[in-house]
Order: sequence, then structure tokens, then C-alpha cells
Amino acid sequence: MRRRALLLAAFADGEFPASREAGGRRLVLNGTGRRLYSWLRVEVYRAALYLERPSGEAEAILAATGPRLVEVHYRRAVPLESVVAAWEATLGQPLPEAFRAWLRPIAVGDMERQLFLGDGVVLEGPGRPAARVAGAGFARRLLGCWIGPAMPDEGLRRGLLGLGGG
Repeated sequence: MRRRALLLAAFADGEFPASREAGGRRLVLNGTGRRLYSWLRVEVYRAALYLERPSGEAEAILAATGPRLVEVHYRRAVPLESVVAAWEATLGQPLPEAFRAWLRPIAVGDMERQLFLGDGVVLEGPGRPAARVAGAGFARRLLGCWIGPAMPDEGLRRGLLGLGGG
């Protein structure tokens, strides 16, 4: 397991540390990936998934009740309308009001974190206070947008699951 964390950290060019403290626990880097947009393959962001124990099993990760963390580092600015449209396309409409209210335009260099807990998700990002969206169902749907079949970028999904391709 330690060797895997070291390899993942090297792959991420040191951008994501091998572990993070979140939800009162030490989480280890499970995988990283890049979100590419359009046929030009423009890199929009890089993301990392942290878990208590590495796993390549999406269903097991989604079913877990312990903390799971997705951290995203943005490479491109994204207007609010595009942010909302992307989440609506992936999560479906309407977005939960607490989640919709938390969304903001994204600037180059922004970092966001989504901490998944058994009963909801805590959202952190620049220029706004942390927000908690209650509900295990919503937390599972949101995490599923990263590692489930709804993820529109299979390379990113596989990268976060530590299966390569990200």
C-alpha cells in the first residue's frame, strides 16, 4: 500500500500529497486524474481521491460511510453558467438548493474540496464559506459523479479509482 501511494504521488508530480487529514481521519491518495474538454483535449482541472484504504472498486467506495475526499485544482476559468450546467447534466435537475447556492465561477488556480461523510458532504472552496449538504443519498450521487458511470470522462474516473488512464 505504501509503494502504491508513493507511485501515485510521483504520477501527480507532487501536486497532491500522499495523504490528507479530513473528517478526523488520515486519508491516503487513491488516485488522480485530469478532466479534458473537447476534441482539443484542453485540461480543465486535475482531481484526486483520498480514502482510508486504497480501492479500485467504485461501488465499495460509494457504499462506505467513512470519510472520502475529492480535491480539485482548476487550470481554466469556468463561468458560473457553465459550472451549473455541468453539474445539472451530471447530477440531474434540480440541484439541491444548498449545493446550487454554494457554486461560484471558477478562476484559474482555484482549489475545491468535497468531503463525503456518511450523512452528507462538506464543500470547501475559495471565496465562500464551507457548506454542508445533508443527505447520504445526495452525497452518494455527488461522489458517483466522480467515480460512477455518470462521470463523462472515463480516463478521469479510472485515474481516481487508481486504475490508470487519468
